[in-house]
Amino acid sequence: MGQLVNLINLYLDYISIVILPKEIRRLQNLETLSIYGNLLEALPEEIGQLQNLKELDLSNNQISSLPKEIGQLKNLRTLHLRNNPITHLPEELWQLQGLEELILNPDSFSEEERKKNAERLPKCRIYYISST
Repeated sequence: MGQLVNLINLYLDYISIVILPKEIRRLQNLETLSIYGNLLEALPEEIGQLQNLKELDLSNNQISSLPKEIGQLKNLRTLHLRNNPITHLPEELWQLQGLEELILNPDSFSEEERKKNAERLPKCRIYYISST
């Protein structure tokens, strides 16, 4: 990844990734990261070092939780987490006041949790989209 430091967009869709290497932190200019449709179970905490990241698509993986470092992505505008077994989001996520779009599973959160989520990020459009 050392030669890719100027990379702005990285699409790793449908390539059976199981682990995102910690070296992802070297891609400091990255604005878009899509890891759609893989076998990813977790994100490394180094994801929080991608300070220029604006779009993060983790849909259709096996991620059950997010690292608290996700809250360090102050430029993040779009976060897609659809079709992952996530039932809890870290408190740090709610610090991302610039987040404009968040996509989650409808069956992972109760109606009460959905209302609370909307109150925490009032400027964010939160969608609960199922796989069908």
